[in-house]
Order: sequence, then C-alpha cells, then structure tokens
Amino acid sequence: MFLTAFDPDLLIYSEAHWRTRQHCFYKRAGALAEHRDANRYYGQSIAISHELAALVYQSFPWHDSYRSIPELRDLRQFVLEDLGRVCKIMHRPRASEVTFQPEGVTCVKISDDEVIELWKDLLAVCLDREVALGVDFQIATWPSAIVTSGCDHLRLSIFCQSACESHRIPLVWSGASWKRRLRFRDFWPDLHRCVELYSQASIAGLGTRGSKTPVAFDCTDDFWKSVSKFCQPTMRHRLIKAVSKKVHGIHDATLGDERIGSLRRFRVTKFWRVHYRDLGDRIVLDEFGPHDMGI
Repeated sequence: MFLTAFDPDLLIYSEAHWRTRQHCFYKRAGALAEHRDANRYYGQSIAISHELAALVYQSFPWHDSYRSIPELRDLRQFVLEDLGRVCKIMHRPRASEVTFQPEGVTCVKISDDEVIELWKDLLAVCLDREVALGVDFQIATWPSAIVTSGCDHLRLSIFCQSACESHRIPLVWSGASWKRRLRFRDFWPDLHRCVELYSQASIAGLGTRGSKTPVAFDCTDDFWKSVSKFCQPTMRHRLIKAVSKKVHGIHDATLGDERIGSLRRFRVTKFWRVHYRDLGDRIVLDEFGPHDMGI
C-alpha cells in the first residue's frame, strides 16, 4: 500500500492563478487529475494533516464566479470528496528539523511560509508512520524542471539534535511514473492487474514488436490450483512477464510457443510452462507446471 502526500503546488492556487492561468497552471492541474485517478484506481491512501487541509480549504475560491473553469471543478471534487474522506494525520511540530535536498522539487509555486512548514511537518510524520505501519510513502508532484531533467527521488533530511537521518522519498508525477512504482507492488493474485501494470511499464517497443491492444485472457480453476502448487513467490514476476508478452503477441525465443496435444504452451522459464487454449478473441490459461507436464 502506498501512502501518498500531494504536493501543495497541486492543491493551493492564488486567485491570480485561476484568473490568468499562469505559473504552469495546466501542468499542475493536469498532474492532480492523473494522481487522483491512479490513487482511486489502485486503491491507495492519501496523507494530509488537519492543519494543511485547513489551508487548502481556505485557499479555494468557493464563490460562484469560478464554476465555469473545468480545472477548478476537478479541484473542488478532490477537496470535497478525497480530502474530505481521508483520515487526517495528527500534527506534530518538527518543521525546523526538516530540509530538502534538492530544493525546488515541491512547493515551487507556494509563497506562504506556513504552508511550507506544515508540508515539512507532514512529510516528517509520514516517514515515521512508514516505519511504524509498514506502508510505502511517496510524494505526488508535477513535472517541474527538476523532475523532467531526471530527478526521480526527493531526499528529505531530518536533523535530530546532533544526529542526522536522511531519507529518500520516491516521487510520482505522471501516470507512467505511477505504473513504474506500482509494477512491483503485491497485487497478486489479481493477475489481470499485474499483467496490465507490467505491460504498461515494462514492455518496450510494443508498437513494432507486438500489439498495443492485448488479447483478453481468462484463468481456469485448474490453472490457479497448479499456480498455488508450483509457482513460488519468487517465480510470480516471471509468470506475469510471460503472460504479458503472450497477450501482446510478443513471440520471441524466450517465450516460445508450441502445440502440445490439443493445447498450446509457452515458456515462463527453461523449466516452467503455461498450457493454454487459443479461442481466437481470447486465450484461456489452463495449467502452470514443469516442462514435461502432459507429456
């Protein structure tokens, strides 16, 4: 499970920002919409404190004259539906102990010092919660200059008296970055979601090597029984990779594909195979097992 803190750049805009659409307005608003969709679709959690949420509510232009702006309607929905329902994190002041390395990754367009200090407090508390609860903490931001130039993490340094603890906090700033992060999450046994993420984040050159539109697939009860029996957790990623290649029509030498009796089969490794049936508009995975099963 990801615990995601949303960069205040995505949530707080001045009245001038709405009126003139300046300060990378569309990039920020667009990134918020992508993060909201990913957060909901993949069932992840949002982190925000009572105090920071209050400043988000306070900055929102609630008066009627802004109803015609689609991006403002999107933010209104996020504020009322997503932030309104999330369990707020209790504030614990320690902002003076937090610095960013590098600077300029988050809060780029925020001039309110109180927002910045509350943002530091929130990140510090989330890092503690990450350890205590075993969640995976990340920051949702937008494609600012530092991110697009290749920075894929934020280093948050927490100074406690004479000791210094340094944490690397992963960033997500687009749908693709979400998929890269989610690729190794444990969505098992939802094989369809695992294959979807692997296909979108990992298979290169689909336009020339295979089909961008995957073939639908189903799994029989016997397939899941054999997976439960033979497919150890360390083998799952290879199975996901093999199924992803199969449904996208990438029939390379490592996958192979051959007829075996009334079925067909493809390789997961040199030893493990998947038997399947090709029904034209979909394939049905029948069994997972060693290379000589059914022979």
